[in-house]
Amino acid sequence: MCRPTVKRNFTKCLPIIMLFFTALRILAGLRIPYMILADQRYDDRMLFENAYDLLSGVWLGSYDAYALAKGIGYPMFLVLAKKLCLPYSVLLALLQAVGAWLFVRALSVRWKNPYRQTLLYLLLLFSPSSLTQLVTQRLYRMAIVPGMVLVVFSGMIGLTLRKELPLKKQLPWAVLTGMALAFFWQIREDSVWILPFIAVMTVWNAGYVILVLHKKLNTKALLHKKRTGRQLLLQCFILLLPILLLFGGNITISAINQVHYGVFLTNDRTEGNFAELMSLLYHLDSNTRTNPDIWISRDTIVRAEAASPTLQQIQ
Repeated sequence: MCRPTVKRNFTKCLPIIMLFFTALRILAGLRIPYMILADQRYDDRMLFENAYDLLSGVWLGSYDAYALAKGIGYPMFLVLAKKLCLPYSVLLALLQAVGAWLFVRALSVRWKNPYRQTLLYLLLLFSPSSLTQLVTQRLYRMAIVPGMVLVVFSGMIGLTLRKELPLKKQLPWAVLTGMALAFFWQIREDSVWILPFIAVMTVWNAGYVILVLHKKLNTKALLHKKRTGRQLLLQCFILLLPILLLFGGNITISAINQVHYGVFLTNDRTEGNFAELMSLLYHLDSNTRTNPDIWISRDTIVRAEAASPTLQQIQ
């Protein structure tokens, strides 16, 4: 009789243990030394200046070579810390904690052991990838990537594992995934790497739901067919919501840039005239490049300037 009681009491203490280690993780974040490479004009310094512009209400400032060179995700994170009156280190630790908690919650419908859930949460909370020098300690956009990856994956996994549950239980996970994905897309210009995972899981979920409900349609009366058909369309919409919110986020950022700068794009690095120019220069340089650390050689630039009257004007 004593052992079940002790086990039951210890289980009740697990949330307290998780809160204790979460507080410990936040305190550790406060003690971590942070650095900024202020001489990196297109990196650390530029993102902080973008954050200052956002706080000043002038979007990203005047349209120059620095305004849209990179995504707006990290400056928005800095602005959020300022608006919430939280130290940057605390918000960064909270992001990791939220990502770890969401991942455990996503698996909770299939993985119900509270001890394993607590252990997984602690492992993710103190993940080495969120405590490295080049990622966490540098005040740069890579610092929020590990936490946001956890949030996006948690949302998609949580939605997938709940595709057979009522729609009201699926909707929060779909909205979470879409909003997190839209923000994650704005952190780096190479965030496209996460899209295959989202696309494959979306196709899998939609295909599974269509096949299961189609089987139900063939076994029910006409009245029930109509009701189930509406439910099928609604559920497919919920499963597509993450991708729809991603496109909605990109369109919103592009529309704001159109208003301020007259260009409908999210950044100059992967879209627009500059991206097209760099693509042409990369192709021109691909056959002559010998040093992988040099993106474009000086000889290639000289050849391009000689062939292009426009480049000659800004030589």
